[in-house]
Amino acid sequence: MHTPAGVLVANEGGRTFLLPGGGARHRESREDAARRELKEETDLDTIESVFLFEYRGRIHKDSRGGFFRDSHKVFCMTTTGVPRPRNEIRYIAYYDGSNVNVSHATKRIIEKYLRLRRGE
Repeated sequence: MHTPAGVLVANEGGRTFLLPGGGARHRESREDAARRELKEETDLDTIESVFLFEYRGRIHKDSRGGFFRDSHKVFCMTTTGVPRPRNEIRYIAYYDGSNVNVSHATKRIIEKYLRLRRGE
């Protein structure tokens, strides 16, 4: 969700903010998962969602010695309601480029989104 204040980000209580989201359930589309996660984490209802792009990030080592790559389907959501922290989310903020600490992947996703929005 992009507003004049910035892009909505959420925090579970640590130092780093992330875009709202999470994994899809069995037989749930990524779009439906994004809508559900946004509602669960911020209490916002989605009016419209548009798939923007897939972000493939860094390769990470997992706790068992294997490797995985960050992969995110990114949607732009038009919403209704007032965002408030719900469930595991403790804080909500709006990232404008410098005001809150966001993860590497979150920063790259927002930068790519803003480039697309400007037509670059």
